[in-house]
Amino acid sequence: MKARGGTKKIGPPYPGQPLLDRTERRERDMGKFYEYKVREGAQSAPAKLLALVRRGSRVLEIGCSTGSQTRVLSNELGCKVVAIEIDPEAAEHARPYCQHLLVGSIESIKAADLAFGEPYDVVICADVLEHLLDPRVALEKVRPLISPNGCLLASIPNVTHSALVFEMMNGRFEYRDYGLLDATHIRFFDRYGVLRLFEDSGYFVEKLDRVVIAPEKTEFRVVPADDADRFVLDYMTRRNPDGDTFQFIVRAIPASTPSHAKSALEFRLTPRQHLSLRYERCCRGVNRNLNGSSVARGIE
Repeated sequence: MKARGGTKKIGPPYPGQPLLDRTERRERDMGKFYEYKVREGAQSAPAKLLALVRRGSRVLEIGCSTGSQTRVLSNELGCKVVAIEIDPEAAEHARPYCQHLLVGSIESIKAADLAFGEPYDVVICADVLEHLLDPRVALEKVRPLISPNGCLLASIPNVTHSALVFEMMNGRFEYRDYGLLDATHIRFFDRYGVLRLFEDSGYFVEKLDRVVIAPEKTEFRVVPADDADRFVLDYMTRRNPDGDTFQFIVRAIPASTPSHAKSALEFRLTPRQHLSLRYERCCRGVNRNLNGSSVARGIE
């Protein structure tokens, strides 16, 4: 498999995993695929997501790539898996572990084409939503397919990680082969953005976990060069509770009402983010009032 610009090694999709020696990677316009091993009990995103899946579940896995997680779901957890993968070549690697496999994008596949018998106990979006033009549409599409006691699991990179902020403070925003600035990422999220995305898509976030990685352990390998660097990193540690959050791990269920979805946003934000939310909602109310006023209609 040749990648654009020649043959490359696969970068570890999750820090702490070794490079896969001499393994080639194909990059496509809408993505790339990786192969990796999921270590039970590890603190990586795949391990945390799979720990939330009950044995024997009916699973819809969106963006299964070559099937690293699909294999565990099928062979070790006894799940029945329906999977979606945009890259035809990667999909063939995952096919042996799937009851049904659709090749295409979740953004273009119709919801009716995803329904195979009973509703799903679990829908998994592992590092997928940041690659989509409109992740809300995808989340809304699969929501009716989730069983009454089912859930959606997702892992999403955190754009406010101290390592990335430190890079920008030094005038750098360079896309990488993998990680927080993966070249195929087109959407970026902080804690508030994650919760807001699920609220707007009609979900209640039951659980919000984190994959914690120190700045020096990320792909940026942040090492302070002087006292100024140390002051900046220490300041970010004090001010940003998510400064060491590499990915958010979400367990969400379809919300029964809009207020049900909003309740997750109220209680899972930091105090500073909570104040910003209250301010935003206040502004929304003012705008709604203005839209119905004579001033908004241009009538004196």
